[in-house]
Amino acid sequence: LHPSSAMPDLLAASVAGFPELVGDVQRLLVRLTEFAPQLLPSRLGAGLQLAAKKLAASQVELGSLAGAKWRFTVLCEMYTMHTETRRNGDRFVEILLAEFETLTQLASPRGEAEVAARDIGGCMLRAELVFALLVALPYRSELEVARVVVGASRFLALRAVPLLLPDPSTVGELKSDDVFGVCVVASLLHVLSQHLCSGTGGNACERLLATGLAAADGGAVEDRQLPAGFSRRPVPCIIPLLTELRAAAEDVDSMLGFLTGQIPIDAPILRGTGTAAAAAAIARAAGAACRAASGGSRRRASCQGSKKRKGSGEDAEAAAKAPRAGAAALPTKRRRVRGSGVDDD
Repeated sequence: LHPSSAMPDLLAASVAGFPELVGDVQRLLVRLTEFAPQLLPSRLGAGLQLAAKKLAASQVELGSLAGAKWRFTVLCEMYTMHTETRRNGDRFVEILLAEFETLTQLASPRGEAEVAARDIGGCMLRAELVFALLVALPYRSELEVARVVVGASRFLALRAVPLLLPDPSTVGELKSDDVFGVCVVASLLHVLSQHLCSGTGGNACERLLATGLAAADGGAVEDRQLPAGFSRRPVPCIIPLLTELRAAAEDVDSMLGFLTGQIPIDAPILRGTGTAAAAAAIARAAGAACRAASGGSRRRASCQGSKKRKGSGEDAEAAAKAPRAGAAALPTKRRRVRGSGVDDD
């Protein structure tokens, strides 16, 4: 086989094969990438997708991948070998985050319940596979972790915030196909960012966001070494999260309720550049839809809901500005949107 054709199967075998074959697969992959280094970034996505199919066929238990570290031994070695420069490291992380993005574009099939359930399970397994690999990567410095945290923040700003603060004029039009992939990826990215930031100490999330954004803009950054034992911490248990999400997969209101319960609108990961602006824009759009609506009690109720959502957007914007202004306190009152209603904590 041509190396380009063989690469996805070898990557899939390293993840979804047998532990006894890991050493042989690794030696062959090292030889191939020495001959053609560009093969790894160009075929990594295809290899992960094929690995997810093999894992689904073997009926692996949902939520168990992160704990099976042997599955990622080869990919972690490839990461170490081919990310010695910042550009290569950025490329590796971009490919993994791009895999997350493709999951938000997969529509669940309409038809028999058995087919739909299998597709939902496949989507969750692919997301879990990328999540487990991002947890297992042998990060060496804070800048490497910051790449992932910034990518997570941007995804949540563009994809999750519109669901946390939905436009009341369109929330009734949302379908489970539109929401499910975003809920899966957003909840896993939130858990991932908490796990990565918890191992760096201090106000880690704010510092990593600032470091990652400055590096992305080409600025000079202080790249600190990670604390000893960072990679030896216990992996997050996501079995309860995935079980709850799977149970809510067919109902939009249930998924929105799950998402708002998992990701507070004032979460540290939502303080990145652009997140507060996105929340404020959504709140303004909700107010505009309210003013354009027809009269009557329905209009008044919708407008009241919009005002409350606008308050949530202002809270998010204030939380985003707090770290830059040096303020330590977060808003003491948080509002969460579920469906078209507003719940006060």
